[in-house]
Amino acid sequence: MRINPYSVGAVYYGGDYLVQGVISGDYYNQLVYLRSVDVLNDWCRQLYRWWSLAKRVVEALNGEFNAWYSVGSIALIPFSARIYARDISRAEEFVKRNSGVFMEFVEDPRGNFLVMREGDSVVVEHRLPITNALHRRFSFKSLEEAYNVLKNSNHFTNYSHAMYLGKELARAFLLRDYEQDKL
Repeated sequence: MRINPYSVGAVYYGGDYLVQGVISGDYYNQLVYLRSVDVLNDWCRQLYRWWSLAKRVVEALNGEFNAWYSVGSIALIPFSARIYARDISRAEEFVKRNSGVFMEFVEDPRGNFLVMREGDSVVVEHRLPITNALHRRFSFKSLEEAYNVLKNSNHFTNYSHAMYLGKELARAFLLRDYEQDKL
């Protein structure tokens, strides 16, 4: 953004992460694609790390361009999420304590997705809010193809919805008898 002050977005690749910063209105929003994250022990530390970067970016932009930006949304999107075997019992206890939260459904204002298998492909249907009418249908041969097509789409308002779709796509590609939301 410093190189082109009229830009509203920038990308930085750092080896095991990629940071995408986007200015929308008065906010600097940041997406961080991580190679991997320990979701039980390291998630909060990672979020703080990237929030700190966003804060420094906003301070630099405001100082350099006499602007009034604020930190907006921060999303961490790991390519793989892991829990170490030694932490499984702690993770199970956490899930039991918070099971009600995990069952809550929050509808994305941009619509929902249906995920299904058709032969060797995984099909994703984007359905519009309220009417549930089919907006767009995707067919993917690999998880990488799905990621590359959907990562820059504007089908998501909630980051949790994007994370959910990523989880369901991974399950769909791994399981021959995949059924959405069925564990």
